[in-house]
Amino acid sequence: MHDDLEIISLARNKQSSYIRKGHAWGAYGSDIASTTKYYSEYKLKSKFVRFVDKWHSKLYILQK
Repeated sequence: MHDDLEIISLARNKQSSYIRKGHAWGAYGSDIASTTKYYSEYKLKSKFVRFVDKWHSKLYILQK
């Protein structure tokens, strides 16, 4: 109960990467209130945008 949620997903297509933030109100992760924001929705450089720019090329070069 009352745990915070933060999920960062780096997709192969950089524009499809997203961050999901929320809060669980119920027991065992139920009743989660969350918001999702995609990389393509950001207009200014934020901490998330800098993170994706830094790590995206390094992670997906290794998979080729």
